[in-house]
Amino acid sequence: MQKLEDVVLAEIHPLACHVCTARFQAVYPAPGIPFFGPHLAAHQLIRGCTVCGSDFATSRLQALALLPAP
Repeated sequence: MQKLEDVVLAEIHPLACHVCTARFQAVYPAPGIPFFGPHLAAHQLIRGCTVCGSDFATSRLQALALLPAP
């Protein structure tokens, strides 16, 4: 298990900004893996739309990373 010491497992989900409707592939931490929980704090979450600049409260975007939609 030491080889996975600094690993955070993730899932990718489609997501859209509620303000400008920009579409992304959002990277989220994989649910149900408490072992990796402490390492999640090392990552800064994106809280808002990188296209229009709206914050989380209006865009409803929050993820480890936002990738362009295919």
